[in-house]
Amino acid sequence: MIAEARVAPPMASVPKIYGAIIAAKKEVGAVGKHGKVTEYGKYDYRRFDDVLDAVVPILNDFGIMIAATVLGREERQDGKKHFVTMTMSYKLFAEDGSFIEGSSV
Repeated sequence: MIAEARVAPPMASVPKIYGAIIAAKKEVGAVGKHGKVTEYGKYDYRRFDDVLDAVVPILNDFGIMIAATVLGREERQDGKKHFVTMTMSYKLFAEDGSFIEGSSV
């Protein structure tokens, strides 16, 4: 009887997006609150632009690109206040084409 040698198939390579996100996350610090509301109350908040300004250079360093898509938009008026609610989808791509996807309102 002849023994047959078997070699385990190579492990599938891990998509680069996971390692890139982990490395970038280690570099991101606290994002400052630069938005100010005084007309309807006194508080500070993080604007979306503040988050992008802090995160995008780090994502670039690790070869991560963001692709955003508007999934929906609703507007309403309440007296002097104008509200806009947007639903967005985000894909974060690594250099090898791997990506993760999420959405937010």
